[in-house]
Formats: sequence, structure tokens, C-alpha cells
Amino acid sequence: EVSVTSKVSYPFVGTSEEYVVEDKAAVDLYYVDEGTVPYVDVETFINMIDGAMEASMLTYTFQNEDQLLLSYDVEFEDFDGSIINETYTALIDFGDNTFHVDTFDFFENYVAATESDYGDGLNYVDAEYVDSDPVTIDLGNYNFDLVMYDDGGEMQYLMPFAVTNLLFAGGIYYDAYFNGDVIYGIDTFSISGIDKEADLWDDVRVSSLNEADMEEDMKWATYNYTALAFDYFYGLKEDQGVDTYYDSLVGRAQSWIEGTDSDIYNGLFDFAYGLDDLHTSHIFPGYYNNPTWPGLSINDLGSRSKSFYEDGIWAMQDKIEAKYGSVEDRPLFELIDDEKTAVIHLDGFTIDSPDEVKTVLDGLPATVENVVFDLSYNTGGNIGAVFRIFGYMTEEQFVYHSQNPADNAAVTIYIESDYVAYDYNWYIISSKVSFSAANLMISMAQENGIATIMGTKSSGGASSIGTLVTPDGTVLLVSTNSVLSTRVGNEVDGWEYLSIEYGVTPDYIMSDETSDSEIISVIAEDQATE
Repeated sequence: EVSVTSKVSYPFVGTSEEYVVEDKAAVDLYYVDEGTVPYVDVETFINMIDGAMEASMLTYTFQNEDQLLLSYDVEFEDFDGSIINETYTALIDFGDNTFHVDTFDFFENYVAATESDYGDGLNYVDAEYVDSDPVTIDLGNYNFDLVMYDDGGEMQYLMPFAVTNLLFAGGIYYDAYFNGDVIYGIDTFSISGIDKEADLWDDVRVSSLNEADMEEDMKWATYNYTALAFDYFYGLKEDQGVDTYYDSLVGRAQSWIEGTDSDIYNGLFDFAYGLDDLHTSHIFPGYYNNPTWPGLSINDLGSRSKSFYEDGIWAMQDKIEAKYGSVEDRPLFELIDDEKTAVIHLDGFTIDSPDEVKTVLDGLPATVENVVFDLSYNTGGNIGAVFRIFGYMTEEQFVYHSQNPADNAAVTIYIESDYVAYDYNWYIISSKVSFSAANLMISMAQENGIATIMGTKSSGGASSIGTLVTPDGTVLLVSTNSVLSTRVGNEVDGWEYLSIEYGVTPDYIMSDETSDSEIISVIAEDQATE
């Protein structure tokens, strides 16, 4: 058991342009046992990030002697027009130090809308669900004590700040980052580097603790938090056959606790890249002792990640440079086979990609019969852009599958688009570079019969990304529990959801994904079999 020994108020500063979260002049944080690990009242934290989540939706009910029940209701119109009411709850037991949810959907349905419309033109017309299993997270097993504290007659329900952020902001593309002086609200797009604001990484790490040594309680909190976060919020835990990540971390414990701050920072760096997961990486170290950032080299990577660069990215760059002179000199699209086939090179998916595709399609000559989306140098991006591009490829419904290995839930969503589809024969080029959202487009196009896939097996990547902010201020980018999937089976015998983490095999193999002659040959072979 720990006891509150001090309270300090800190300003909250919102930095996100996607979520409108107001600055706060003072947010109370508490410290226990004369230590340095901050605690925060659950309701205070949720109200602090109102705008990233709909804080007003939640109600707080005190139960028994030491339980706090959080609940909220969601009313929505079902696909058949009926009105559905769902209640989501989370039970925090301050005596047993546990956090219980019936479904991880609890973390998803209070999320506020982003400023950008990533689903423009898309209509979700039906869905099929696999029910979730309840999950109880034993926070005490990770050496985190939850505290009920009477602060001048007002009860505070305190959890470690980093754990509170993990639980309540983990399902949002948003995090609260506390550097010892200021609490910053940061969206994942910026903090991950996907949409990096100038100097943001440096700004949030400027602190009065830059010259200080990390205290032992903070080192232990960082160690235990890492195990907790990866045990419950890492999407590849099951794939990696892990019972608890303490088994991986225990060998690092002595150097983390007894060593220098750099030992922790380097340990987190090594741990992240040791998972050999392209969706998991080290973004920046914490704010103690002004650490230098560990430099990443190819030798820091596991075999799968190393192959992605050596046999994927670098090999594809060589092919592109041999044909076009440089990657930059490759055009957005080109016409081949006497202008019967258009090849559109998509090197990533942004919110603007569908509009760029439409502009190209609108300008194609009447001679074009076949359109090939070249994803051979595409490492992913925005999933909504993939769905919207499908709207230009088919008038039919298409399905999207996702599963959550943490609570065993799964969903199949049927999607229609308001866009008008173009009348072409559709093809997609896949390669060892095609990753994440590109991997999803390949999988969905193949499963839904939207396009024929040619090239080599994609590199995979199934999980949506998220950020983990450890207590010491280190930020990691990780594979979340939202795992993109395909499914096999039928309605009678049941469905099995299969992660697409390890890639999709194309319908036709190519030896050179940049070869016009091979593209023409595959299209001819494919159309001859129709």
C-alpha cells in the first residue's frame, strides 16, 4: 500500500489539430511515499482530455467500499433502422487493484470525432460480430497500487498517471504526455512522426528534469508499465507466443534499476526493436538527463525487419532507379501496351490519395481498358483512403475484417461507397515492400474480388498503430489490438478470423514488379482464363 504525501498542480497544453482539447491552467497530480511517480484522479484525467473523448458521456458510481464504476450509454440506429442502446462499463477496484471491462469496446465508443473526415463517401451498411470475453487487468500484479484519497472532503480515485493514460486514452489516437513541468495533449499523428509538427518532439521534452537523475521509483514504474502495456495492449502478443513480457524484461531489470538513465533508454530501444515488428519502433527517449537518442542501424533489427529493408525497400529502390533513374523521377502514372493499360504508382496512402487517384482516372484516354495500382513501393498509411479508393473500383459492397486478440472479439463490416466506380479491369502490384494499409488493400481486393493481384508476397502488417508513453517519458510506436484480418469458413460451420500480419500471396508471381512486359503478360494470361 502507498500513501499520498503531496499534491502539485500543473498546466495542460493541447497541441493537436485533429482533436480540439482546451488548455487547462491547473491539473492536480499527486505523489505517494515521497516519490516521483505522479498519480491522477480518474475523472480529472478524463475531463482534462475532453475533446479527444466525449467526457460528458461518462458517469461515475461508487460501489461497495472501494470500487468505482465508470459507465456510459450509446444510442445508435442499426442497419435495419431499429434503435440500439448499448451500455459500456469499467470497474476499478481500489482494494484488489484491478481494472475490469466486459469488452475492449469500452475504450472505443467515447472517442471524439477528428477534424479531418477520413471516411468521406463511405457507408457502413451491415456488420457481423464475434462477442468479446471479459478482461480483468490485475494492476497489482504489475506493482501498481490504486489509491482512494480524501482531499479536503472530496474523494480522489487515484491511479498512476501513465497507467491512466494507457487505459483511457489508449483507444484514442491521443496521449497525455507529462514531463515533470507540463502536461501536453498530443495526437498520435504528430507524436509518431506520421504528421510531425516542427520541433514537437523536442518541445515536449524540455523540462526542469533534463538535468536530473531518474529516481528508483520512476525506474520501477517504467519497467512495470512496459510489461503491463505489452501484456494487454500489444496486438502481436499471441503471435509471438508470449504469456507475459516480464519473461523478456526480467533480464533487463538489474541494469534498468541499478544502472544509469541511459541504460533504461537503451533498454527500451533494444526491447522495441527486438520484437522484430515493423509496426513497433522507438520514437524518442524520456526527458531525464538530456539523453542522446540511440542511432538505429540495420543490425539492431530482427530477421523479418532486416529482410524488409534489404530484400524489400533497398531491392525495390534498385529496380526503380534502374528503370527511371531515381524514385523521385518515377511518374505518378504511365500508359503501356499501346495505351490499353494505365499503371498508377501509389507509394503511400494519405487523406488526399483518393482525390489524386480520381484526377488520374478522369484524365485517362479512351483507349485504356486496364488500370493497375502499383503498391510495390507502398509502406502503408491511412486505411480510410484505401476504402475510398475501392469506391472508384466497384459498385458492389465490400467487406472489412478486424479482430482483437485481447478480448477475442472480431467484426466483419460491409461497406458501400457514394463514389461512382470506373469501368476498368483492375489489377494491383504487390511486393516485399507492400506493408500495413497497402497489405490491407491487397488482402481486401483479393478477398472481395475487386482486383487481381500480381507481383510477390506482401510484407504484411496487420495492426493499427498506437503510442505508448512510459512513465519516464519515452515514447514507443506499437502494434495495437486492432488487427486487420481475413476470414475463412461459412455461416453454417462458423468463421475463423486470420490475421494478415505475415502478408498476402498474389494471384500471379512476377520476377520484376517494375517490368512492363511482365505486367502485360500477366494481364493477358488473366484475361485469357476468364
